[in-house]
This record gives sequence, C-alpha cells and structure tokens, in this order.
Amino acid sequence: MNRRRLRSAKTYVILGVSGSGKDTQAGLLLKALPKAYRISTGDSMRKMVKRKNAVGRYVAGVLSRGGLLPAWTPIYLWLAEFAEKLDGDESVFFTSGPRRIEEAKLLDRFLNDIGRPAPVALYLRIPASVAAARLRARGRHDDTPAAIRGRVAFFNEHVRPVIAYYRRSGRLIEVNGDQPVLGVSVEIKRKLHLR
Repeated sequence: MNRRRLRSAKTYVILGVSGSGKDTQAGLLLKALPKAYRISTGDSMRKMVKRKNAVGRYVAGVLSRGGLLPAWTPIYLWLAEFAEKLDGDESVFFTSGPRRIEEAKLLDRFLNDIGRPAPVALYLRIPASVAAARLRARGRHDDTPAAIRGRVAFFNEHVRPVIAYYRRSGRLIEVNGDQPVLGVSVEIKRKLHLR
C-alpha cells in the first residue's frame, strides 16, 4: 500500500465524559462510512484480561484496584489492532482513548510513523449532571453513585487536558452531545462533511 493512500486515511478520537454517547455515535459513523473500523480500548483490555497470561493478570490487578494503567497498555492494544486487523487505509474511530496527554502524544507519533495523518478529536460536550442521569438510567451494576462521581472526576483531571491538547493543535471538533442521538449524529456528519 502506498503512502499516499495511508495519508488519505482518517483517524478520529471520540472524547467525552462517561454517558456522553461515544460508543453510540461511533456505531452510527461506522454505518455512514464505506470502510471504517472502531477501536475500543476498553473492549480490548477486557479481552486481554481473559487471556490470563502475565500481561492479562497485571491489567486485571490494576483494574481491580481501580488503578491507572501505564500509557504503554493502550498503545500496545492500538498497535496490535493496526498490525493484526487493519489494512491501514480505513477510517478509524477510537472510543476509549486516548484519555491522557501521554497517550495522545504517543498515538500522534505512532500514526505519523506508519504514514497516517494525525487524528482529529470529536468532543461530545454534555453537562456532568446529564451524563450522571444517563448513567443512572442505563442501570448497569457498576454505575453506582460513587463510580459515576469517580468517572466524572477522572474526566476532569485527565481527559480535559487531552481535549485542550487537540484544541491547541487545531484538531478539535466540538459537538453538542446534550440532544437526541439523531441530532448529535447529524451535527457530527455535518462537521465532518459526511452525507
């Protein structure tokens, strides 16, 4: 595959607090684009834990303590997805990362190394109170009040600086996430110049 085709490939990072609809919008975008792929760091980490090898046990231990995994963890997962499952010229959507500045910078470097342009971030902006209400409404067992507060705190401490990083580099598209699913989808497609 030539470098020109890789340079035309698009990479998007979908950012937002838990409950903002990142996975929902990624699913709609996958249907709207002819050759697209979604990378969910969370799904990949859960698969890693199930392997029960040394890395899987390490990741499981950190997650069970509520700790923060080192930046190499998501980068390893992203590398594996690109190396094993992608041709390289697909549109790619990341829905669970990067969630820290170090990860965002490593992703930029990796994509540059393989000949793809730097990612564009879609920020689904919603008030924390709306996110909390959505999480409570979905009724998952791990959506406890304390867990929801922790996710909002993590977003404010770690993900907001990532949003600022993309904004500074002119690669941030803000979307009003506090509207019906279809309205968010229409706004995203308009801002990405998709039909």
